[in-house]
Amino acid sequence: MKPEQIREWDLPLLKEREREYKEQLQSMRFQASFGQNSQGAAIRAQRKDIARIKTIINEKLAAQAQTAAKKG
Repeated sequence: MKPEQIREWDLPLLKEREREYKEQLQSMRFQASFGQNSQGAAIRAQRKDIARIKTIINEKLAAQAQTAAKKG
């Protein structure tokens, strides 16, 4: 997933997607631990997507804090 696409989402949607992706990652890891599938690349991609989402959440929160500081 590209960061440009993620930046279009609003904060509640970002947090919801982060939760969903974490659940999917947990499921992937569980399946991999039992040898049901070897999704090494998919697990890495999922972790990177979660990291991208977290980074953009932090960017948006920092921008909100900076805007609030300028007003106050």
